[in-house]
Amino acid sequence: MLGSKRFHKILLILILVEWIMISCELVLDLYTTGTSGVGTGEHVVVDLHHIKEWLQMGSLCIQSIFVIEIATKLLVYGQTFFRSKHDIFDLIIISISWSLSIVFIHHKYLHYTEAIIFVRIWNILRIIYGMVEADHESEMIEKPSQDVDGSEDDECDQSTII
Repeated sequence: MLGSKRFHKILLILILVEWIMISCELVLDLYTTGTSGVGTGEHVVVDLHHIKEWLQMGSLCIQSIFVIEIATKLLVYGQTFFRSKHDIFDLIIISISWSLSIVFIHHKYLHYTEAIIFVRIWNILRIIYGMVEADHESEMIEKPSQDVDGSEDDECDQSTII
């Protein structure tokens, strides 16, 4: 099931949803930092703040799903997990993104520093990487390997199973 085309499509949808959430959060940041409060009601600013919090939490939930996926791969494959460069890179990117998201959610004062721009750019790069990887893995699922006798082999390589 984890190596199925359906599973990879679900992961791709999650990646796109997270991209939309991060983009909306960036737009809200630009809007709220560009307004001085003059001409805008206090309730509007508070509402935008709550929307940003929901977007951050939604993004963190999606990232948590990817953390669970990586943890499952580590449990299933053990040491062989580290033979795949894609899996190692995925582990690094997801771990850093998830950790930084938690830090910035719990430390509101950091939210207004320039470092948050780095986190968002990092997340966007991770999302682009995830889309490319999902496309690559989808191609691997579509092309079953051939045995010596010409019959199709049902076994997939590690990167296409999860």
